[in-house]
Amino acid sequence: MEESPMKSCPKCKLEIELNAVECPRCGIIFEKYLAIQARKLQEQKFGNETPQLNTYEQQHHDESDRKSPLFAIVCTIVVVAICFAGYTAYAKKKKQDQLNKFDHELGPICSELVAMAKASEDVIIYIHKAWKDEIYEKKAGKSNINAALALAVLVKRQKISKIKEHSQKIRLKIKQIIPPEEREFKYQRLKVLFLIFAEYGDLATNPSGSLLTYSQRSKEVSVKVVSGIRELNMM
Repeated sequence: MEESPMKSCPKCKLEIELNAVECPRCGIIFEKYLAIQARKLQEQKFGNETPQLNTYEQQHHDESDRKSPLFAIVCTIVVVAICFAGYTAYAKKKKQDQLNKFDHELGPICSELVAMAKASEDVIIYIHKAWKDEIYEKKAGKSNINAALALAVLVKRQKISKIKEHSQKIRLKIKQIIPPEEREFKYQRLKVLFLIFAEYGDLATNPSGSLLTYSQRSKEVSVKVVSGIRELNMM
């Protein structure tokens, strides 16, 4: 008689028949016992190791790793572009503010120059007439040219005072202006025009020489002043 195939109990090692479902000694049910042991083994394994990703997850993870450097580069480019655009806009606005500031400061100076020129013209015309009248009186033996000029200056003292006041204000304002590069030429022209207008003012406040030289100088400077006023209106 052949012996039946035997197996060992996984818990107590008792030799029992192969088709037995439970151990007669320790009473375990083999299927449940093996399932519990397998689950414990799996828990121990994953408690010490990182769970493995499935094929799809691993592929997606690898693609993300490959995309990360490219994404960082793109983000960097975008940030740099935004910063550059912001700086460019700021620089443009700052430059425009400087131009507007210069143009705003230029307006009152031009007005002062025109006012000084008009006052100077009025005084020069009056002095020229008084001087000319005294020469005719001199021919009659009644003239005192120096006294006549002093009287003319006295009569126009208020306008002469205004001329000097305009000249001082304009000189100070021109010194205080800081022109942007785009307005440098206009600023230099303004300084030249001021010298011409100041010369015209000097003829009004300090008449000197002979009537002939005074008339010649006043006419020459007057032509420059008229041209200067046209230029100021275009600034």
